[in-house]
Amino acid sequence: MAGGYAGKILKVDLTTRVITTIDSQPYLDEHLGGHGVGSRLFWDEVVEKGDWDMLDGFDERNQVSIMSGPMSGTLMGCASRSEVQGVAPQKWPVQWFSRSGFGGRFGAMMRYAGWDGIIVQGKASSPVWINVINDNVTIEDAGPDGDNLWGLTTHQAGQEIWKKVRGNRRLGEWMNLGEYEYTMQQPAVVACGPVGEALSRVGSLVHDKGSGAGQGGYGGVFGSKNLKAISFLGSGSIEIADPGALHEARSLQRELYSYNVDYPTRPGEWRAPTHGAGGMNFTNLRRGTGCHATSFNCRQHTYTSSSNDSQCSDVWYGSGKDLRDRAWTTDLAQGFGINLFGNTGVESDYLRDLYELGELGPGKTIESSPLNMEDYGSNAWCALFLKTIADRTGIGDDLAEGVVRASTRWGRYEEDSGPNRLLNTIHWGDRWHHAAEKWWLFGSLFGERDVNEHCTVYSSAHVANRRLGTADEISPEELANEMADGNPGPWKGEPYVWSQTWQGPNGEWTDDALETGWYSEYGAKEVAWHRYYSRSWLQSLGNCCWNYGIAFGNFHCMQNPDYQGLTAGGLEPMFYNAVTGKNMSFADVMEVGRKNWNLDRAIWVLQGRHKDNEHFTASRQYEYPGRTWANRAMPSYRNGVWEYQFYNTPEESPFNDRDMTETFKGKYYALEGWDTSTGAPTRATLEGVNLGFVADKLEAEGKI
Repeated sequence: MAGGYAGKILKVDLTTRVITTIDSQPYLDEHLGGHGVGSRLFWDEVVEKGDWDMLDGFDERNQVSIMSGPMSGTLMGCASRSEVQGVAPQKWPVQWFSRSGFGGRFGAMMRYAGWDGIIVQGKASSPVWINVINDNVTIEDAGPDGDNLWGLTTHQAGQEIWKKVRGNRRLGEWMNLGEYEYTMQQPAVVACGPVGEALSRVGSLVHDKGSGAGQGGYGGVFGSKNLKAISFLGSGSIEIADPGALHEARSLQRELYSYNVDYPTRPGEWRAPTHGAGGMNFTNLRRGTGCHATSFNCRQHTYTSSSNDSQCSDVWYGSGKDLRDRAWTTDLAQGFGINLFGNTGVESDYLRDLYELGELGPGKTIESSPLNMEDYGSNAWCALFLKTIADRTGIGDDLAEGVVRASTRWGRYEEDSGPNRLLNTIHWGDRWHHAAEKWWLFGSLFGERDVNEHCTVYSSAHVANRRLGTADEISPEELANEMADGNPGPWKGEPYVWSQTWQGPNGEWTDDALETGWYSEYGAKEVAWHRYYSRSWLQSLGNCCWNYGIAFGNFHCMQNPDYQGLTAGGLEPMFYNAVTGKNMSFADVMEVGRKNWNLDRAIWVLQGRHKDNEHFTASRQYEYPGRTWANRAMPSYRNGVWEYQFYNTPEESPFNDRDMTETFKGKYYALEGWDTSTGAPTRATLEGVNLGFVADKLEAEGKI
């Protein structure tokens, strides 16, 4: 067994209550860890058994997995992500096989207990929770005749499980887990809340306080299986192949990218946590906190809350204007276990808009009971809004289905997802980042969700923006070439891959967009680069796309005195090889990411993915100017010269031309080696990444 891996995966069948172990070595060799292993286990345990036709996330046959990467629990900062996968009930109109993820310490603790991951199948006859203490695995009663966890918030359930596992021991006291096995740690718990128990499609999974897997509705999947929570407590350790090399990589990471812990809130200090609740200025902060072993703490405790809930993606923006109100309602929402970023804010804003239009309210076309819309935004309204969804009372029964399905029930989807854009959704029914990066936009189109990643052009543009007007200002041509030369993976030395040109200076369409910009073969390469990077370095190896992408950067980074990001600096393979003892280059790992990306694509094709249904919704627009927060220096090659584009107004922001999008799809499919008429991976492509058995299945089902 290579360093960094536990060597086994836990398999729990809730229907039969049979607990077994899967040898992880074959999966790790082929797919790295995390996401790749989760996808392969879904293929082996679900698809190959004939359940590929499953299109309901609440189907008993659905499998939910939580996987970690080999560097989780080590000194590798920002590598503590846990990957959640399965058929996602939130997706619309097709419940695609999808993913979500969360940080914190769960992945590390799962590894300390001796496991690389867990898959859960079937459905318990009554509420249960899974208790893992090293090799001892039990299925515990979570109902009123047992530990009585059902109905509790995610926070309450976690605290009760702590008490159950640790007894009367105080935090910091030693606990004996077996012969020569001791720990002072609390169990790491991930749980669904009352919203998930109600089989809501927008239920999230929450670990500790503030680390949540929001997208996909996996809290509802837990609820459908009568599974309240999973708890891991371990006293083991992780074998490191080369501890000296790991220490060297960690030292470089801290030296080049970490902030000064003595001044975590110093104004203008780039080495400080930077993203508070919606970019609001926190004046009274507790010390920044982060995930296990991170060297860049992005979470900010507020003076009103005990939880690490102030990250932008975790804040309920519709809950008043006062910071303390937002902290309180955010804690409440996470306790209920609801997807804040992708649902709660969208739903509540949508209700407000419909109310103001006179379409929703007492006695209106859409009955709002028990919600009093005159109280919208108050703490009391937010609390009732959540309880209404959890109880499925009144309008809450519709809202529990997610905002897109609710709108469909009300007969308003077509109208409200059109140009007036009351519904801020994308092609698969999730909330959309109005991003100006083509890799984000089209990565979401060719995948199954908002990719929600922050790297390459995102971080590089931030660096450029900060340097404009200073002595070390970087030109757009220099920026693009540094990105091209600093790329150790596919398409090294190709600056046009990073050109963000989408239209001319007066809004007219130009040949540049088709030749070197958004809709070019170079644009296809940028989208593909990110999909491979996501399915390897981020999701399979457990690295965070937030501060790992922003703080450390890929090619450029503000923290580094030389502005060099960790990808360009070669730190990623240093960490991976030090932990595992392997000798893989950055490009080698990216190739595994390509394999994982094609495996996911094959699963979607079996579910019904086709070129004809791969398009944007009207709200993310064709032909209508959009809006974006990406008002940064974006390197663009136009009319034979490099220049910076700034997307500062809706009129300047990218939108999608239908014909150009269709043209681009063909270019992207061709680059990936997919059938340009269907979007399905060809046999040659699948066999080229050692997925011949996948090609056999697709061929047998008439998909290729």
